[in-house]
Amino acid sequence: MVFANSMRLGLAVPYSGSMVPTSQRFFAGGGTSLRGFPIDEAGPVRNIPFCPPGQTMGCPLIPIPIGGDQLFILNSELRYPIPIISNLGGVVFYDGGNVYSRINFPEFVNNYSNTLGLGLRYNTPIGPVRFDVGRNLSPIHGISGTQFFITLGQAF
Repeated sequence: MVFANSMRLGLAVPYSGSMVPTSQRFFAGGGTSLRGFPIDEAGPVRNIPFCPPGQTMGCPLIPIPIGGDQLFILNSELRYPIPIISNLGGVVFYDGGNVYSRINFPEFVNNYSNTLGLGLRYNTPIGPVRFDVGRNLSPIHGISGTQFFITLGQAF
């Protein structure tokens, strides 16, 4: 058995009243960071109207991730063998944290998310094939609280 942990902290501070460009902001969510969110959908979003050609009113709003100036991610996994088949293993995991629009401790506390999940690992010569199911304990409106990921390699 292996108990693996990872912690990531990111802070982006703009200079002299400027803004951090979107390409330099932090994004998280998905199979290698916060498994209770779809890829890059943790943290701040901007709602953009999605209109078919010729329609200007009554358009649905779709959330677009815009990234943040602060990132905190805590991942913990308990990896264990499953003796049913050679090279098969399982994991129980916890992912915590989020992406925050600005560097701010109260926002860190209020928007901290928690995800619990289970996964299977099958070891191959090029790395483990992973199947993970994560459940966000405080899901965001419009995003499913349960996420599924199939990937190659360890989560962290």
